[in-house]
Amino acid sequence: MDRSQSVARGENEKGEALLVVAGRRVGLRKAMKVLTYMTAWEHVREDLGREPTAEEYAKWWRESNATAYREQALFRQAFPDESTPARLLDLATEQANVRRGVATALGSTLIPG
Repeated sequence: MDRSQSVARGENEKGEALLVVAGRRVGLRKAMKVLTYMTAWEHVREDLGREPTAEEYAKWWRESNATAYREQALFRQAFPDESTPARLLDLATEQANVRRGVATALGSTLIPG
């Protein structure tokens, strides 16, 4: 298998892609829901400036607490060593920044007015 196939499958010498790991644990359909939850959770975290509780997440997205807890439970099933998406999201952000490089980052960096 060549390098592009390894990358496409989420495999390399440094680990596996989040989607691959979640897919193996909960199936691809549920893994997509988990990554969607993680993205939604990150929006709330950015807005609040800290990690949200499940209740704050539910309120922010205007969904029931029960739905928020179901989404959280599915996340924890996919990533049983994590209580929240925070560490994985921070890791994803760090890796994205490294891959983009300084030139790309400079082109998209905003200077406060």
